[in-house]
Amino acid sequence: MKSISWSYHRKGCNTCARTQDFLVKNSVDVAVQVDARKNAIGRQEALALARRASAVLSTRGKSVKRLSPADATDEAIAELIIGPSGNLRAPAFFVDDVLMIGFEESAYRTLLT
Repeated sequence: MKSISWSYHRKGCNTCARTQDFLVKNSVDVAVQVDARKNAIGRQEALALARRASAVLSTRGKSVKRLSPADATDEAIAELIIGPSGNLRAPAFFVDDVLMIGFEESAYRTLLT
């Protein structure tokens, strides 16, 4: 499996816990891990983060949406990466130059292998 260069998670979040379980079970290394409760990433910083990616994959339930930030408006990107709090949704992580938001096991397997 590939390694994760940067990860953003929230303690007490069920989806983040499922992500952590998946990473541990599959021996995925995480270089940098940021706690969302201590270091919230607001809209502008989240958009800048997404613009550094070649692709953004965002999950909601079993649905996975893919977007190329280079070809998208700020609103289209924000729709996928910003949660109801106005901050970056967690869990989020970078694998190579792809930003993954949310949890969907088959998407994780595809991205990390």
